[in-house]
Amino acid sequence: MIVDASIILPAFLLGFMGSGHCLGMCGGISAALGAASERRTLSLSVGYNIGRVLSYIMLGAIVGGMAQSLSQPLLQLLPQGARWLRTLAGLMVIAMGFYVAGWWRGLTHLEKIGGYVWRYVQPLTKPLLPPKSIGAALLLGELWGLLPCGLVYSSLTWAALNADAMHGALWMAAFGAGTLPAMLATTHGGSYLRSWTQRPALRRTAAIALIAAGIIAAAMPWLHAQHDHTNNMDHMHHHSAELTQPAAVRAP
Repeated sequence: MIVDASIILPAFLLGFMGSGHCLGMCGGISAALGAASERRTLSLSVGYNIGRVLSYIMLGAIVGGMAQSLSQPLLQLLPQGARWLRTLAGLMVIAMGFYVAGWWRGLTHLEKIGGYVWRYVQPLTKPLLPPKSIGAALLLGELWGLLPCGLVYSSLTWAALNADAMHGALWMAAFGAGTLPAMLATTHGGSYLRSWTQRPALRRTAAIALIAAGIIAAAMPWLHAQHDHTNNMDHMHHHSAELTQPAAVRAP
């Protein structure tokens, strides 16, 4: 599969600029990992964050694959259904841009959806706190990736709307990679990076970039459809003109 920059860049940007929200949700664990011995802090924090990102990738593949399977009958009935799904995915990226800038917080309502699942997952994390090994840190990260988070769930909504398991996994991998700098900085005392990502001007710039990417993603399916329609019409007119020409003209 060809890596699509339109998937990688917005997802990474969302994760990087939205990592301030991640710090509020997961920063406590990252700080706790930093309390270990200096030699073990790096291995434990890397293990935890790898587990967290792997959880995101798994969720992206699952929701993308499920949507892909469920959408097949719909797409057979509605030939334009794929365009509408991609348009909705673009609108979701626009909503993420407003979220990153702090102009609209509606995506936080998605956290309520995962609250029911987290009730059963959270007790499983307690025996792993604090993690004593890389394996425990990895498992803790995988479980903590299921924590109700509006930013993660909005990203998963994008993965579902694209109705493709590979694209869903790729999007969530890029999103998770974007959260890594701030999360690792929290563990290792990188206060400058955390404060840098919270600068209003930078967040607004990132938000505008996301909104622009969302507009392009939402409009692109219809622009392609219009282009294809125009080409088909030109081909039909050209073919019709050939048929109406006298035989002597059309002969080689």
